[in-house]
Amino acid sequence: MTSSSCSSSNGTSSSSSSSGSGGSPPSSCAGFPGWHEWKGWSKAPPIFCVPDTPDDLPAPITWEPCDPLADMSTGCEQMQVNWVGEDEGVPVTPAATVAPDGSGGAVVQFIRNALSHDPPYRVALLADVDGPVRSAFLQRLASYPDWALSQPSDGVGLRQGRSVLALLGGIDDFPEAIIGQSADAWEPVVLQEFDPSGGHGIATSRDYFVTTTSGAIGAGRYDGTMPWQMISNAGSQLLDPTPWGETIFWRDSNASTIGRVISWSATTGVAPFISFGNDTTQAVYGFNTDGTHHAWVHFKDKPETCGYNPDTCPYATADIMAAPFTSDPSALSPKRLRSWPSNRLLPRPVSVGCGYVAYGYSPGHTLIVRIEDGVSWELPSTNCTPPNFAGDWCFEQVFGITCDHVYVRGGIGVSAKITRAAIAALGPGTPPD
Repeated sequence: MTSSSCSSSNGTSSSSSSSGSGGSPPSSCAGFPGWHEWKGWSKAPPIFCVPDTPDDLPAPITWEPCDPLADMSTGCEQMQVNWVGEDEGVPVTPAATVAPDGSGGAVVQFIRNALSHDPPYRVALLADVDGPVRSAFLQRLASYPDWALSQPSDGVGLRQGRSVLALLGGIDDFPEAIIGQSADAWEPVVLQEFDPSGGHGIATSRDYFVTTTSGAIGAGRYDGTMPWQMISNAGSQLLDPTPWGETIFWRDSNASTIGRVISWSATTGVAPFISFGNDTTQAVYGFNTDGTHHAWVHFKDKPETCGYNPDTCPYATADIMAAPFTSDPSALSPKRLRSWPSNRLLPRPVSVGCGYVAYGYSPGHTLIVRIEDGVSWELPSTNCTPPNFAGDWCFEQVFGITCDHVYVRGGIGVSAKITRAAIAALGPGTPPD
């Protein structure tokens, strides 16, 4: 990624508010009565819109029983598609985040697709999982086809009451803005812009918005006391930022011989958090935290003479690990929960919440583990059978986990929806091995 210029607004938009400069009336959003153009970024074309009032927000989320093919007669629900969807059957972008709201409920961040609507659109929503939509940010799709509205795919776009998205203005060397808001705010503001940009992975905590290009980690404070800056470019591939509060964690790996967790805070700087030094027989993947527990998968017993390959040079042992939250690596106190049921490395963080760890490690295989005792469950895979999953009903990627539900992508192929399975409906579980 190259960036010839970048600037930060530290929580205020880089141009006037969406009500227009000098208090002038906002421009209406053509084709969407009750919405007006968002003017939070001067470089964005006039295709992004926000509602005029709370009465103009989309209807609340509703749930319906899962298809019988899910093989869960009770405790399984799917988000109801109560909007004009997409002719190709992709009503929801296959990325979402579900996180606690701090009051005993949960909030979901996701993008609805409506390409068969007239006019076509996509809309990013923040909504209570069992209540109203809190805010909406819409992209009209009839023009400017190179522009995109993007959210993190790793379940880190909504954390600790903060939400982040990205606006991308092209294919190669394009302008990009990282936009964000609190979960209670009406519309997003520009946090950081890059022009040109090659695209960034993004994440958030209560205190920081975080970016990665795989070659560098950057961060800025929401309160403006630290404008966005690169905090590390040391290592191999710097991926999967999982910030929490004042501490930012990420994975430094090369998918061959290195896999470790690095941390940063304003007081400590960059430091190894889980690392094995020069020992290439061990690696850590999938690290995440919910502020109460850390969780990850510890791979070990790979031959020193070769780089990782799941078929020819695998790690012989892999264990799911957890520890009470700490930002001090010397205070980390991990315990083994159970074995990891695959010799494949994790391309994204595990989900952690309310004393559980969850991950979809292959189509039809979604594992849930209780941290207290290592008891585990797998969601049903009766109608999801390899090698050809076409037409199969599969539970897949985990979007978040609460005390009551695990939220996953579930369904048939591209038409899969946000699905939730009640933990109480999963039975007694399997003791740890």
